[in-house]
Amino acid sequence: MADPGFPSQHTTTTTVETSNTTVTTTMRFDAGYIKTLPGILKCAQLLLNLLGFICILCSGIWANHTRGSFFNFVSMFAFWFTAILLVLYLFHIVEKLYRIPWMKIEFVFCAVWTGFYLIASSLAVSFSHIEGFVAAGFFGFCAMIAYGFDAFLKYRGTFWFTAILLVLYLFHIVEKLYRIPWMKIEFVFCAVWTGFYLIASSLAVSFSHIEGFVAAGFFGFCAMIAYGFDAFLKYRGIKLGQLAQGERVVTSNKQTNIGWSTSPAY
Repeated sequence: MADPGFPSQHTTTTTVETSNTTVTTTMRFDAGYIKTLPGILKCAQLLLNLLGFICILCSGIWANHTRGSFFNFVSMFAFWFTAILLVLYLFHIVEKLYRIPWMKIEFVFCAVWTGFYLIASSLAVSFSHIEGFVAAGFFGFCAMIAYGFDAFLKYRGTFWFTAILLVLYLFHIVEKLYRIPWMKIEFVFCAVWTGFYLIASSLAVSFSHIEGFVAAGFFGFCAMIAYGFDAFLKYRGIKLGQLAQGERVVTSNKQTNIGWSTSPAY
């Protein structure tokens, strides 16, 4: 006779929860994007780029000066890049090509152009006797703020950033907040600031008759090498799947689903 306290059949069931990302790959015009914060920023950036470019052109023969040409390059490259991005968003082409890392591309561009506008605008306003350059510098600084804020939105000063990271590592806060992609954040920062130091140091040593600028350029090139090497280490660590701090322990859990049945006893 079968034991009434033991079930005739037992099954172990494992439930796995999955999450899916849904995108609509149909191209369509959506004017509502302009009313969003990223859309408003892009429109403001386009306007500031264009106004700065016009101010340099209205400066007469000074428009062909090296500083004017550099400002025009910064403003026009930013204008067309931002205009293309705006069109891609308005027609949802970004959503159609969702495999492209748009957020990272925009973050790097905005971060780099924030630095470019800082340099170009500072050079422009140094020509204080030329009204067109001063006006262009003003619009350039406004564009710098717009692109800087946009970069902040995309990824949420060198000395303070590095100092904060050092404190986070010293107190193992990075290890505690291990879910944050520290390696990627540091890689992007080091790569961008390598370029910034290359530009800043090159401009500094061009004033060879001022010893302080030459010395600053030398230390700037040293910092460029340091940040460049750090970026290389971070890139290699990302490829190897390393943690920014702490050790990764891999454990394997084997789960077996068992089902059985018992025959009735006579």
